[in-house]
Parts: sequence; structure tokens; C-alpha cells
Amino acid sequence: MLCVWRRPPLQDVPSPPFAHPDGLSDLPSTQLSQLQQREPPPPVVGATRRDSSGRAYVFTKTTTGWKQSAELAGSDTASGDYFGHSVAISSTTVVVGAYRHAILAGRTYVFTKTASSWRQLTELKGSDTIVGAQFGRSVAISGTTAVIGGFARSKPIGRVYVFRV
Repeated sequence: MLCVWRRPPLQDVPSPPFAHPDGLSDLPSTQLSQLQQREPPPPVVGATRRDSSGRAYVFTKTTTGWKQSAELAGSDTASGDYFGHSVAISSTTVVVGAYRHAILAGRTYVFTKTASSWRQLTELKGSDTIVGAQFGRSVAISGTTAVIGGFARSKPIGRVYVFRV
């Protein structure tokens, strides 16, 4: 399974009326939206079954195109953890969920970019997660605020956890 997350820069989303120099202004807004969704390629990609435990990949734009700049793995992930099921990025911080870690209790890993590489900053766990909670099934980050979803903590309701990272 391959999970992809990208957040297009705000300046790439046109406000009507949209006048494109190549004459794309004649396209219906749904087609314009589809064009915007296809480009550029995603900066973070989760690969849940890579090396059996999962990986996340960070991409950077170069003068010749997009290039993989990092391969991320959790410090204690094991086979079947589904590390990379959910991914999010904000500036130089990446959040990666592994909802099957520790018998579906789940974990979320936070990585930060240093001058030369990406390093794991911390491993997050909900204050009340239990077996089957699936903490990290969904993740989001904005600035220093990470929001983590627990899919089945209180069936069928679940939980949302907010962290400062």
C-alpha cells in the first residue's frame, strides 16, 4: 500500500477568474483542479510494507526535477507496524504514523531536518492508548502542532490527540 500526502502551496491555487498564459482559462474548474492535483509530485510518501515494517520518503525539488532526499524509519518499528500509513509535513518536520505498532496500539514518529539529514526527534504515544487503539492511523501537522487520530480507541468513536512538537 502506498500512502501519499501533499499540501500545495497556497499561491498555486488560483482564485477565479483564472487567466493562464497558455489559454487554460477555458477549461472547466474541475479540470483545472485535476491539473493542480497532479503537479507537483508529493514531497512525502509512505510505503507501509517496505522492509516489512514500512518507510517514509522525503523528496526535494532540484533544478532537474524531484529527487528522494531521505528515507525515514522509526527507531523501534517491527515487521507489520505499517510505518508510513499516514504521513504529514510542515516546514522541516515530518510526522509518520505506524498504527499497527505494539499490537495495534500504534505510535507516531516525529522527524526534523538538520543541516545535512533528517533525524527522529521523538516517538509519540497517546496518554490512554491500549491494544487496538490504532494511534497514528491519521496524522496532521501545522507548525509545531501535531494532530494524531486513534481509529478504534472507543469503538466506534475513536480519539484525537494534539501535541506540541
